[in-house]
Amino acid sequence: MRFFGDISYDIYLLHPLILLPTIHFLIKREWYINSPGLVRFSILLGMAAIIVVPVSYLIHKILEEPGRRAARPICEWVLAKKANYFSSHVKI
Repeated sequence: MRFFGDISYDIYLLHPLILLPTIHFLIKREWYINSPGLVRFSILLGMAAIIVVPVSYLIHKILEEPGRRAARPICEWVLAKKANYFSSHVKI
């Protein structure tokens, strides 16, 4: 579950970009249109998940994790500046 928790935001952002072309591809197929709703849903989910989950993982590893590591010192610097400001300017 932690794996899907880590990539959940990437899945959220990526899934429409994959679902729309996939459904556009499938909707042109007679066998897909004539299938029951649960079968259509399962086929679409399976095709999209095969693409979305691995790509989301790659995006998470290549972009999100390095971005967080790069931003950590900046956030700590901003928090330290804010703490120094309040400790010197706010009297209780």
